[in-house]
Amino acid sequence: MIKWILSLNILGDILQHENLIRTAIKHKYDEMLLSDRIPDNLSDSELEEVFSIASKDLLKAVRFFFIDEHLSNFNYNQNKNFILQHENKWGNLLGLLNSYICFSIWFNEVNNKALSLIIQEEENHLAVVLFSLHSRSCLIAKEILILLKNGYPDAAISRWRTLNEVTTTLYFIIENGPDCAKKFLDHNIVDEYNSLKILKKSKENYPDRLAHLNFDSNIFEDLENKVKNLKSLYGSNFSSDYGWIEGFVPKGERYGYRTIEKAVELDHILPFSKLANQYVHASSKSMFSSLSSKSGEDISFDGGIYGLELPIDCTLLSLNLINTKVLSYFSKTENELNGDNVITTILLDYYFKKIRDEILYVMKL
Repeated sequence: MIKWILSLNILGDILQHENLIRTAIKHKYDEMLLSDRIPDNLSDSELEEVFSIASKDLLKAVRFFFIDEHLSNFNYNQNKNFILQHENKWGNLLGLLNSYICFSIWFNEVNNKALSLIIQEEENHLAVVLFSLHSRSCLIAKEILILLKNGYPDAAISRWRTLNEVTTTLYFIIENGPDCAKKFLDHNIVDEYNSLKILKKSKENYPDRLAHLNFDSNIFEDLENKVKNLKSLYGSNFSSDYGWIEGFVPKGERYGYRTIEKAVELDHILPFSKLANQYVHASSKSMFSSLSSKSGEDISFDGGIYGLELPIDCTLLSLNLINTKVLSYFSKTENELNGDNVITTILLDYYFKKIRDEILYVMKL
């Protein structure tokens, strides 16, 4: 990209990109004047003095990115080449994954429709949580698929970390039953209250910086009272981040995700979630390595054709786990789709193995 920019002729539409820089400078000085950081308006001569600092390379860059169609043309040419290479290597595999995800969404929708009356009449908290978490897992999988199609495996594995947590949470709730599901649903009030409490404190500490954010004290007080009632019902620990798991894990265990993961025996996935953490957070490793790099050691600013196999496999694994659990729950519920759900389980298992075989094939290319 740098070569493209530097090769531009600085002539042509000069006024547009020069005036854009002048406008930005004047806007900054106006802000400083309003905040009493400078005593007077910026004169024309002072404006030109500041503008003169800009190098020819900067002027070319401003024209490239903000004025002409050079950026669009550059992106088009780059994308055309990338799409061809990406499709040749990953097209079939991502097509299989897309079918798997879309079919998972379909069986969620038809079962939700078939069981909706039962859920409403019986206040089935477990079914509500199950459908909601499975729906969210499908949405996250679609987001991951978009990232994979555009060649961003680091972002995809980062998003998979959330999918993994949703899967693990669903396992934990199903295994601990309706009471656990009810506590999980009620904890939504705690989560909302804790978020508002942080906002309240931050606005008190930084009123000017956060003046644009609204804070409704009536809503906050209402949530505060609801949390007090929930603590009376479930105990004082309920107001902590994972307070809803109390009573479903051994005493003395820390209330957190790792405890849930261990309880449902999905801690064998920990090495992959640990790797995903490196790309979620500002770790040293994330600065010097990337899944999208052929060598694994370079950082690219664009999508690539390398490193997609791990996030594909992790996404497939999590969806397979959650689909299996959800379909097992459906099979224990009397409804018209029991037969279809049996076939669905068999079909998804077949596709799970088929996609994994395709991953191994692509890795050999």
